[in-house]
Amino acid sequence: DMFEMGDGSLKEHEAVIKKATETPIDERIFIGKDFYEAGKSIVHNPSFGDEKISFYKTTDDAVTALKAGPVKNSTILIKGSRGMSLERLVELF
Repeated sequence: DMFEMGDGSLKEHEAVIKKATETPIDERIFIGKDFYEAGKSIVHNPSFGDEKISFYKTTDDAVTALKAGPVKNSTILIKGSRGMSLERLVELF
């Protein structure tokens, strides 16, 4: 999540998701309450397509899912605000 966005948060999170889906990569994972909420409107849009994309409300939810279904043989980009504690994901790769 981008905590500093204020009132425009939902729209900005939607914009990041849409931009990420335009990038030619195999899988996208978004973590945080705001990304989770923004993702609801995007993935249910008929024009969305069939990209592999996952949304988790919390870092703990993502850790649990990634332990159950590890990502292997991949290049991973982790980008997030310090408040999300995404450095916890590094040990999973």
